[in-house]
Amino acid sequence: MKRLVSVLVAVFFMTGMAVAQNNTATTTQNGNNNSATVDQQGSNHVSTIEQNTWGYGHDAVVNQNSGNGNISDIYQDQRGWSNNSGDFEDGAYVDQIGSKNESRLKQSGPNKAEIYQEGDKNKVGNYSNYQNRAVQINGSSWLNDRNMLDVDQLGNKNKAGVWQSHYSDATILQEGTSNEAKVKQTGSAKGTMNTASVDQAGSENYADIFQKGEGNDASVRHQHYSNESYQHIEGNNNYTNANIHGDNNVTDQTQIGNGNWSYAVASYGAIQNTITSEQLGNDNYNKANVSSSYKSVSRENLINIIQDGNSNKSYNLVDGNYNEIQVLQEGSGNIAGTHTSYGIKQIGDNNMADLDQLSNNNTATIHQMGNKNTANIMQD
Repeated sequence: MKRLVSVLVAVFFMTGMAVAQNNTATTTQNGNNNSATVDQQGSNHVSTIEQNTWGYGHDAVVNQNSGNGNISDIYQDQRGWSNNSGDFEDGAYVDQIGSKNESRLKQSGPNKAEIYQEGDKNKVGNYSNYQNRAVQINGSSWLNDRNMLDVDQLGNKNKAGVWQSHYSDATILQEGTSNEAKVKQTGSAKGTMNTASVDQAGSENYADIFQKGEGNDASVRHQHYSNESYQHIEGNNNYTNANIHGDNNVTDQTQIGNGNWSYAVASYGAIQNTITSEQLGNDNYNKANVSSSYKSVSRENLINIIQDGNSNKSYNLVDGNYNEIQVLQEGSGNIAGTHTSYGIKQIGDNNMADLDQLSNNNTATIHQMGNKNTANIMQD
C-alpha cells in the first residue's frame, strides 16, 4: 500500500476570508510507491517534492490555485527500473491557476507528467535552459522505458520548455497570444520513436521542435495570424507536419538524414504565409499544399523547397492567386512530379513557379490553370 503524505497550506480569516501568502511546503520521500499531495491557496507559495533513492511507483500532486507567483518543483528518481505499467511508473500532476506561476520538473525512469496552467506569464521549466528542471530522462534505452508529458497553458505570454531523452511523447497546447513552446528530444539507434506535438491557438505564438534519432514524429498547428514554428530533425525515417490556419505565419522545416517525410499545409483563405522546407539526404519526400474555397481564396503565399541529395521527391499544390513556389533539387534521380502526379500544380491567377534541378536523371513537371501565371524550369 502506498504511503500518503498530504500537506495542506491555507489560512482563513473570519473577516474578509484572506488567503495565505508566502508559504513553503517541502516533502522528501525515499523508497517505493510513495505519494505526496500539496494544496496551496493564494500567492507566492513554494512547493518542493523529492521522491528518490532509486525508488519506483511515485505519485506527486500539486494544486496551486487562485494565486500568483507560485512555484512547484518536483523531482522523481526511478533509475534502475524499466517497467512502464502499474505501480512502477512515476507520475507528476500539477495544476496552477493564476499568473506568473512556474512549474519545474525532473524525472528519471519511465515517467508521466501532466501540467495545467491557467493565466498569464506562466512557465513550465526553465525556458532558456532545457536541463534546468524541465527534464525527463529514461533509465535505459528499452522501448518500455517511456516518457510522457502533457502541458496545457491557457492565457497569454506563457512559456513551456522541455528536454526528453529517447522514446518520449510531448504534447503542448497553448491557447492565447504571444506564447512560446520549445521541445528537445534526443535518442539513439536503440531508443527511438519520439513524438512531439505543439498546438497553438492564437496569434504571435512561437514553436520550436528539435529531434535527434530515428523514427521521430514532429507536428505543429497554428491558428490565427503572425505565428512562427521551427522544426529541426536529425536522423533517418522521421516525419514532420505543419498545419497553418490564418495569415502572416512562418513555418520552417529542416530534416537532415535519409528517408524523411515533410508535409505542410495552409488552409482555406491563407494570406501571406511562408512555408520553407529543407531536406539534406537521400530518398526524402516533401509535400506542401495551400487550399482555397469559393468564398475564401488563398493569396500571396510563398513555398520554398530545398532538397540536397539523390532520389528525392517534391509534390506541391497551390490553389489561389498571387502565390509563389520555388523548388531547388540538387542531386541525381530527383523528381518534381511525374506524368501521373503533379510536381508543382497551381490553380488561380498571377501565380509563379520556379523549379531548378542540378545534376542528372531528374524529372520536372509544372501544371498551371488560370491567367497571367509564370513557370520556369531550369535543369543543369
